[in-house]
Amino acid sequence: MATRRERRAVWAVGCDLGGTTRRVLARDGAGRTRRLRRGAVTVSALPAVLRATLRRWNLRPPDIGALVVASRGVCTPAERRA
Repeated sequence: MATRRERRAVWAVGCDLGGTTRRVLARDGAGRTRRLRRGAVTVSALPAVLRATLRRWNLRPPDIGALVVASRGVCTPAERRA
């Protein structure tokens, strides 16, 4: 008899890196929500901090269907004009 693969919840994760705070929100199709609001970090530190947050929430890459990261002020003036 073939075993049925366990279906994992798919989470959508959004991260907003502001000037003084970073906010992370994760929500799955069943409506479960995880939230975090902490002090801002540098843009270069964000990947490690985001990985640590998702690990703390027990979310692995296969669990994440969408990831959105927003930040203000990280583009140079030339990049904004382009």
